Amino acid sequence: MSADDVTQPELRERQSRDRGCYEEMAACFTEDSDDSIRMAARARAVGVSVVLDITADVPHVFQSFAGVLDEADEALERASLFLTQHVRGPEPAAVSAR
Repeated sequence: MSADDVTQPELRERQSRDRGCYEEMAACFTEDSDDSIRMAARARAVGVSVVLDITADVPHVFQSFAGVLDEADEALERASLFLTQHVRGPEPAAVSAR
């Protein structure tokens, strides 16, 4: 059984248990990253909702060039939007009436 073969029932069951707390995932990569495509496919295969953001013609860790590269600013805006939509803080504490 190949680690890439998510059609195998045993592997699918193990991956479902192993997905941990990931229900949604956003990943931002440069265009030359085949690993990112495989990672997204594996996550999707076990039911994780994935946003895969691939940017062409930028250097590795291009997001560190925020304020210099428009692509970096745009990628960080998309990441911020994803977090705003998917990460919830703790519910506010109920205020008790005295």
